[in-house]
Formats: sequence, structure tokens, C-alpha cells
Amino acid sequence: MMTRAIDWVTNPTTKERYPWLETSRISVSGMSCGGVEAYTAGVDDNRVTTIGIYNSGLLSEQESRNIAPRINKPIFYFLGGTSDIAYNNVGASLLRPRATTDKKQQGERDYRLLPQSTPTWKGNLNVGHGGTYGDQNGGKFGVAAVRFYQWTLRGNATAANFFTNNQEANQDGWSVESRSLGNLRVNPI
Repeated sequence: MMTRAIDWVTNPTTKERYPWLETSRISVSGMSCGGVEAYTAGVDDNRVTTIGIYNSGLLSEQESRNIAPRINKPIFYFLGGTSDIAYNNVGASLLRPRATTDKKQQGERDYRLLPQSTPTWKGNLNVGHGGTYGDQNGGKFGVAAVRFYQWTLRGNATAANFFTNNQEANQDGWSVESRSLGNLRVNPI
């Protein structure tokens, strides 16, 4: 479905009818099962410039090993902490614990398997699988999501600071990891 929407919005006929559409910056994003669809639609489609994964991740370790290393566009993860049912999709399975107590070795699978040069940010807010979407304006997940799109689609420097500085994210209760965000340059529009 996401790919069909991208096909429609990038079709020359659509551009003629809606000339104000900006199609040089397209994000695919999804929550829960929609996150898996975002992976499917975004990984190999050059029209997609960024991927947002909300309370989701690839369903098997084999999928992670096949897909995550191929991701070279910015990908941001917004997760609900260890009580989020999707946490283990991005992390090591609790059903098959590794023979180590090192939390880094049990780290989140999809994130860990991304190429080191891929701009990525991963935030965990300990609220579970439902996030804070039911709160006014989407709550803390809503704030982070809007900032993600403001930065990656519009080049907003203030929004970028939420992810590169992390002070506000940490104050909001997010546990954050990121890397290669310096590789993410977006000209303001």
C-alpha cells in the first residue's frame, strides 16, 4: 500500500494536478505491523529518503540479518521500552536468551545490524506498545515524531537538535542511542 501511494504521488499526472507536492523528500513510517510495511516499502525504493519505525521491528532474526545491513538511508526508531511487545523485534529475543549478561550483546537487533554509516536514532520511552498516541497531540511520541519529520523532510534545525543534542529527549524520559547523525544533511525548505 505504501509503495502504491508513492507511485501515485510521483506520477507525472499527479504532479500536473497537484504541482505543490514535494516529492524529492518522502518518508515511509509505520507503527506496529505498519513498521514492517515501512521497511518493505522503504529499504530498496530510491524515492524514499527516510524511514520511521514506531513500536515495531523486523519479525525474525533472519529478516534482520537480510534487511538491516542494506539500509543506507536515515532510519529512526521510536520504541515503548522493554514492555513494548515489539521491543524484541528490534532487540534480541527474550525467548532465546544469549549466554551472556552483557546488555550490549543483548542489544536491539535491527539497530545493531545497520551499517555504521547509516544515520540512525533510537529512542525508548518506557510506556509499552501503545506509545503515547492516545495522549493530547500524541504525547511524547507525537512530539518526537513531528520533530523527526520537521528535520528529515523540511531541514528544520531546531527539530534536528531534539535528536542531535538529546537534552530535551532525555528530559522527556527517552533513553536514546544514535550514530552517524552528522551524515544527515537536509537543506531547509
